[in-house]
Amino acid sequence: MNSGNYAYQCHEQKEAGNLAAAMVSCNKAIEMDPKNDAAYYYRGNVYAARGDFDSAIADYDVAINLDPKNENAYYYRGLARINKGDFDNAIADYTRYIEFDPKLAEAYHNRALARSSNGDYDNAIIDYSKAIELDPQLAEAYLGRAGAKEGKGDLDGAIADSSKAIEIDRNNVPAYVRRGQIKAHKGDLTGSISDYSEALKIDPKSSLAYAARGYLLYDSQAWREALADFRASIANGSNKDYEHLRIFLIRKRLGEGVAGIKELEGYLASRKNNTDWFAAIVNFLAGRTSEDRFLTIAGRGEGQKIQEQRCEAYFYAATLRLIKGEKATALEYFRKSVETNVKAFTEYQSAKAELQLLNKRP
Repeated sequence: MNSGNYAYQCHEQKEAGNLAAAMVSCNKAIEMDPKNDAAYYYRGNVYAARGDFDSAIADYDVAINLDPKNENAYYYRGLARINKGDFDNAIADYTRYIEFDPKLAEAYHNRALARSSNGDYDNAIIDYSKAIELDPQLAEAYLGRAGAKEGKGDLDGAIADSSKAIEIDRNNVPAYVRRGQIKAHKGDLTGSISDYSEALKIDPKSSLAYAARGYLLYDSQAWREALADFRASIANGSNKDYEHLRIFLIRKRLGEGVAGIKELEGYLASRKNNTDWFAAIVNFLAGRTSEDRFLTIAGRGEGQKIQEQRCEAYFYAATLRLIKGEKATALEYFRKSVETNVKAFTEYQSAKAELQLLNKRP
């Protein structure tokens, strides 16, 4: 077998799910011919399937350097960059890919996802709409456009797009969850619960649906019911950090703060990265970082990231203040969380709910 044979064998093994064998084949292909761009591209796909996006991007870089017209390397490098949160470079990759193939709906969808994640909802909607024009049955594009419209405050439009995604696929659990979340933001709690229940009827182990219902119950201050849903979400495979934060906040509000922080710190210790923004939140909640320093850390970064971190930081700081009985400062911080206008974040929605409840109290 020559280098090309090993490279294609790597591809077939990866598609069959045999990542270890695929890696061996790709390494052999590269050893035999270090200028085989396809081998680097296929190995990049293997790394990506393993969740090693840094190594995947490095291989896609080599593939593109060897063959600048390797359009698939741009496509999958863009996807790896989205997974890493590098949205600006992901947008650049999909823009380049679209120059090669302007008719692939998924490319516009992925660029829209990166743009929406960057807070550029207007251009995201343009890209999602182009994806729908190219493939009217692409439910993910309707669902993504719903998220972008929600980010702009067009809740009716977001519900319409979520409903269209459900019309295309009646078993689309994420679409029911998305529509339920938007209904909750409109104040339609009955409709929201109905959508979450439908999602759980379709998939009784949907961590996504349990988490979404948990946030709704949290905002309704149904603490024990919310706690049960967050735990069910985690038990059914959720790997989202923020559900662990809500479990801690609920336990603290129920008078279980010591046990709650022990549980949260145990989760933090199990993560690979203990120096990121999530770790900074945990360190604040655990009392290892002062409020002033925490709010200063939240202001670091660029553009939309700063607003997102401030939205979260003021919500968590406000909640701790509220638990201590410091209503005036809690109100101020909840307002500051809402003022960031990061409407897609659960912290924004929860801060709004807290303000509504606090303003009703004497």
